[in-house]
Amino acid sequence: MGYLKQDPKLVYNFAHTESISCMQYSPDGNLLATSAGNNCNIRLWDAQLLSGS
Repeated sequence: MGYLKQDPKLVYNFAHTESISCMQYSPDGNLLATSAGNNCNIRLWDAQLLSGS
């Protein structure tokens, strides 16, 4: 089981240049879809690693 350190540091930039306006987990919980701003881009993330494309 993981834990957060007392003073966590930002280790990943979530690649959106604007505030996230919508996010949704996949039914199995393995993926996270995010959208920001009005550019119609959707990014998919590995929900366990928070890595995506």
